[in-house]
Amino acid sequence: ARRMTPLLAFLIRLPVIFDVSGQICSKRGVDSLPKHEGRNYVWLLWRSATVAPWLWLGIVIYGAELVIWLNILARAPLSLAFPLGSLNFCGVVLASRLLLGERVPGRRWLGAGLITIGVAIVGASAGS
Repeated sequence: ARRMTPLLAFLIRLPVIFDVSGQICSKRGVDSLPKHEGRNYVWLLWRSATVAPWLWLGIVIYGAELVIWLNILARAPLSLAFPLGSLNFCGVVLASRLLLGERVPGRRWLGAGLITIGVAIVGASAGS
């Protein structure tokens, strides 16, 4: 079994950071689009999206995240890497509150906390 090395511990943090960043950029990009309605809604939405800088930044971030993720999968068991990557859920909740000013109900914070506890348990098993 492969063990958690300092490089792998560092690499596993990157997709979480990139995913949270990509989600925030995508949300900002979608929120910046003009509101469309009617029959041509999908076409107008896509046309607007092609020139939205926040959306393009999100796409670039997701591309970089994929490259890093493939590197992680080459180094770590999926049963370790994937659960550790679940911290992106917690990061998105936190970033939504801090960067987007979204209201986050207590139950959502509780869920994020439980995910964090689960990730800590999985992470603690990495040495065994």
